[in-house]
Amino acid sequence: MGEWKKVIVSGSQADLAAVTASIAIKVGSNQQIGTTQATTFLTGSFTGSFKGDGSNLSGVLATSLDIDTFGSDLTGITVVAADKLPLSDNGTEGRITVGQLATPLAGTGLEANSNTIRIAAAAAGSGLTGGAGSALAVGAGTHITVNADDVAVNTTTLIPAISGSIFGQVSGDVLINGAGVATIQANAVAISTDVSGLAAGVATFLATPSSANLISAVTDETGTGALVFATSPTLVTPALGTPSSATLTNATGLPIASGVSGLGTGVATFLATPSSANLISAITDETGTGTLVFSAGPTLTGTTNVAALAASGNVTIAGNLNVSGLISGSATYITSTNVAITDQFILLASGSTSTVDAGIIVQDAAGDGEAFYWENNVTGTSRWAIASAVSPTAVTVTAAEYMVSAKTAAGAPSGNPTYGGATNGYGNMYVNSSTSDIWIYA
Repeated sequence: MGEWKKVIVSGSQADLAAVTASIAIKVGSNQQIGTTQATTFLTGSFTGSFKGDGSNLSGVLATSLDIDTFGSDLTGITVVAADKLPLSDNGTEGRITVGQLATPLAGTGLEANSNTIRIAAAAAGSGLTGGAGSALAVGAGTHITVNADDVAVNTTTLIPAISGSIFGQVSGDVLINGAGVATIQANAVAISTDVSGLAAGVATFLATPSSANLISAVTDETGTGALVFATSPTLVTPALGTPSSATLTNATGLPIASGVSGLGTGVATFLATPSSANLISAITDETGTGTLVFSAGPTLTGTTNVAALAASGNVTIAGNLNVSGLISGSATYITSTNVAITDQFILLASGSTSTVDAGIIVQDAAGDGEAFYWENNVTGTSRWAIASAVSPTAVTVTAAEYMVSAKTAAGAPSGNPTYGGATNGYGNMYVNSSTSDIWIYA
């Protein structure tokens, strides 16, 4: 992305990113940047960084330490209790050993011992033993065995203990085995006597499922007879009512005059006898009279008024053509030695709702020429451009070069150029009207 860069001219104030010089550069009256250490001297206060070992600097007060660049990288070593760390003790700087951190770091359940941290004996609560240098251990109990790596439940003794007090009390139509699995015995449930909450007739239908028993159980049915399923049912004198949808692919005998409702006046007559006269009688907002017109070779009589006329071939007009609106098209040609236009402005790309490539072309070869045009830049802000070998039928053009625009305003430039923007505004100029300083966007 470009930026505004100041042009250095006589009397202007330079603003440079870097300066390369083969001799010393003087800054003011008492400072100099030379090509060697001996010829470089600076005084005053500075911010930033300097190269070198700093052995010749004086009056430098360090206020911070960059641990990422300090000393050597020791991430691969094994830290021991005797290793040292820097420490600031309320304004007094010094060093301590890693082992000295054991006491302040030991919290609840931990204790310091010989510069190390271990689990305290008090950390072993109910069901645990150990601590104070010994490993924590879990106590065993009835039906529980503590192994070296896990705690196991003895199901051989636990399940009989439970089943002896619970499962032994269960009998009847439900069988519970020693593993605690319950099974309803065969023929243990009678639908007519053992199931409650069924409506009248439902038990009879479940025992003997027939159309008659179903209609006896249902309380809000409509019609009588046998149960109907979707595929090829035979309905006896049904009243269909008003269906939400229906497909009449194989239906016949529907009279258009009386069997279809909602048609406009005269529409049924036109559908039965389609003629120009019957069509014009059915239409309520027609224009003109006569017969129906189709596209190929119609003969029109009288005066014809059209809002728009499109012709794919040539149109020859014997008299004068008076146009009150716009003449539009992909290419419009006026064959004349000289064209005099009284309008002060020429509108190109008329009717466009977005920016497009548009301009003028001066022919200098067969079929094309030099273009001066407004470029529709899809990756940035548009800008005036020029290009060669442009066809008069072109709708997009690739710019060869761009026109430079100059903006004048008080103060230094800010933001991107008005024409071309951040990605396409290179070469445009800006002039500070207060100081006459010049910038170029590059």
